[in-house]
Amino acid sequence: AGASAAGDADADADAGGPPEPPPTPPPVPRKKRRSLHRITSLIRIHDLGIDGSAVPPKDDRDFDDDGVAAAAAAAVPRCKRPDLLHLACPDGAAAVIEALVKVGLKCITDEGPMWTPVRDTERILSKRVPAPEPGEWNRAEGFSEVLVWQGKFDHGGYGCDLPVVKARGNVTAPARKLLDLLLDSGRVKEYNKMSLGRKDEYYFQEGVEDRDAGFRGVAKIVRGSVKPPIIRK
Repeated sequence: AGASAAGDADADADAGGPPEPPPTPPPVPRKKRRSLHRITSLIRIHDLGIDGSAVPPKDDRDFDDDGVAAAAAAAVPRCKRPDLLHLACPDGAAAVIEALVKVGLKCITDEGPMWTPVRDTERILSKRVPAPEPGEWNRAEGFSEVLVWQGKFDHGGYGCDLPVVKARGNVTAPARKLLDLLLDSGRVKEYNKMSLGRKDEYYFQEGVEDRDAGFRGVAKIVRGSVKPPIIRK
């Protein structure tokens, strides 16, 4: 009797076809997708006297004169912070490079209280007669003398808490060979024994004789690492 009942059940299943699939669960509501802006890099300009929010971004690629260039420029978001500037702003890049050069020249020629000579430099300068006039450069004499100072920037912005080192010396090399040495990130360890390496992160302009970016020469952002010696007292 049991076998007969099982056979009847199988017959009913075959007659009715395959079983119906389980009901589909209701769709899970999806969050609204947000449109992505074009991603660009920024440079800090808090100590350069430039308002980044006032510089309109532009695209630095070449396009046909059919409105595509304007659309690409509009796709670059305007920086809302005055202390930052988009690197996608060719017009702003020239102003940044000019301001950086001025700041650099001011720092290396400054003889004010910002800089404190290290012990060996202080000893060398104390023996010089007559002493340099106020505002006059303290120059290295000969090719074995190297003058070193330490200091900090007082602009109150990013990195002002980190020490800065200034050194002066004489190098027996043609100016162009010295320039090539300083620009080559792969040769930093030849003249800086504390360096752990340097990497080129971004080029404003690569050629020494190039002028396309609104200024002449090489301009790049580099990232370097150093390991100062540990002084035990």
